[in-house]
Amino acid sequence: MKNIFLRLPILLFTLAAPSLLWCNSYKITFQVAAKADKETIGIRGNIPPLSWEQSILLTDDDKNGIFSTTITFDTDLDHLEYKFIKGENDWELKGSDNRILILKQEIIILPVQRWNEYLPMSKAQKEALVFTKAQLLEDFKILKEAYSSLHPALNRYNTEAQTQANFDALELELQQSLTLEEAYLAFTKFAATIKCGHTYVNHWNQSKRTKSAFHYQRDKVPFTFKLVNNRMIVTHDVSEKGVLAKVEVIAINGTEIQEIIDTLMPYVKGDGANNGQRLHQLQLNGVEKYEFFDLYFPILFPPTDGTYSITYNDILKDKRGITTVKAISRNERKNRLMEQVEGFATSPEDTWRFEIVEDNLAVLTIGTFSIWNFKMDYKAFIRDAFKEVKEKNIENLVLDIRNNGGGADEVSAELAMYLLQEDVILEGSRSLLKYDNVPEHLRPYLGTWDKSFYDISKKVKPDGNGNFTWKNSREKGLKIKSRKTPYKFTGNFYVIAHEANSSATYFLTKMVKETNIGTVVGQETGGNQKGITGGFMFFLTLPNTQIELDIPLGANIPLTEKRDGGILPDVYVQPSVDDTINGVDTEMEAIKKLINNIEP
Repeated sequence: MKNIFLRLPILLFTLAAPSLLWCNSYKITFQVAAKADKETIGIRGNIPPLSWEQSILLTDDDKNGIFSTTITFDTDLDHLEYKFIKGENDWELKGSDNRILILKQEIIILPVQRWNEYLPMSKAQKEALVFTKAQLLEDFKILKEAYSSLHPALNRYNTEAQTQANFDALELELQQSLTLEEAYLAFTKFAATIKCGHTYVNHWNQSKRTKSAFHYQRDKVPFTFKLVNNRMIVTHDVSEKGVLAKVEVIAINGTEIQEIIDTLMPYVKGDGANNGQRLHQLQLNGVEKYEFFDLYFPILFPPTDGTYSITYNDILKDKRGITTVKAISRNERKNRLMEQVEGFATSPEDTWRFEIVEDNLAVLTIGTFSIWNFKMDYKAFIRDAFKEVKEKNIENLVLDIRNNGGGADEVSAELAMYLLQEDVILEGSRSLLKYDNVPEHLRPYLGTWDKSFYDISKKVKPDGNGNFTWKNSREKGLKIKSRKTPYKFTGNFYVIAHEANSSATYFLTKMVKETNIGTVVGQETGGNQKGITGGFMFFLTLPNTQIELDIPLGANIPLTEKRDGGILPDVYVQPSVDDTINGVDTEMEAIKKLINNIEP
């Protein structure tokens, strides 16, 4: 009886409150500088006593514009997510990630944060994130098995020997302790060696820790730019001095632009030898939530004491100079662009526009096919555009998909309804998959949006050499039916193609070329005629570094040998540095000449 008496209270305690045995307690002071006027400032988050439905209010006893509160958390989670809110509905950082705090100390007094500005991981915190050789090699073992057993195009643009050499190089680099930053670069560089536009360390899918370390830092350049013939042309300057707009940047912190490009290129994803796609991704437009230049340039070429020295050439004034600009966060740059640049796109929907530029010429601009989180009805937008074209008897229509990397194939299907006059059969291809059933021991590291992807054995058949193909594979060609609509367009149709067109927009451009329903004007697209891998995918999160890499699962392979490059336009047009600086739309000017039967 004595033994039972001693154990019973422990058993009851364990059953009644198991969480208390494992929870850590954190006392955290939050401070935010904000203009509240008559509204209250609150905080909401993911760990009780915070919630996303009700605020805990902050106070400003000193009336100095800094609101604060102290909250105690008992939790077994390793990070806190939160945001500040004015009143009941005015959230900060709208449409952006939650604030993240890695929980490590029992008592935490956070520095004063600014409304709408992230508090990034400190330099000391980043440097403390060091992984042992054993941890890194465990991550490597999982990565190698996952890619080798699941990626259908691992050797599409490399020989087996080259692929093995790339694995060996990564494994060698991991034979020592590395910081998170060093591991981040190593895995990124390896993913780029596969030469697949859908295989990379995906900015969107990174862990909270990785985002806090790299995405929110105040180390970004305070301007946007285009790369024209490998020359950096500033499009918008939001620095304090404002002297860089429409100038050419010659060097940053003494490093010439060509050297910067050469250093960054091995980290950028792309299909095969199509470097135009990679160069495009090194441009900075300030609209996208995550951009390669923002993420990797500050790591490889960090600011000096929070500033960048810019050597520039003002071509319009025939003047060279050097100026110093303060590095800022990506969010701060976007806020300045929204304030200072008229018509600056603040959301993906803003990149969709329709306008009649001349009596007989209309332009439908679609900046993204990523319509999953759209608030607007994209089908109605397209319908209304073609309706207006029809009602006003406009004979020339331009589809502008510059800077559009792709997204949902449904957008192409919707456009085809208004453009195809009859049924068409596109060039055949074969599907290629590497697996039919994911091994159980790999599944904990693989995320996706559809659990059926883990076991596709009933949907595929062997295709030789240990590969698979879909049972309903369309090797005879994809038939697209011409659907009925009162707003069919029967005039002259033009598509402005671009290096960014690497996924769904690549296939749209390919369809226009194959069916001859329009004239493609612009540059060689992204993507690759030798085959694109994508469609559906796994998100591989490595257990120790928590770095995520995408694994596309379906390869689309042409039935005949194709060139290692994108889709070539019918009319090649390349903007010049002078056109870019002077705001000349080179492609549109070429189309106007075609309409007027003038050689562009």
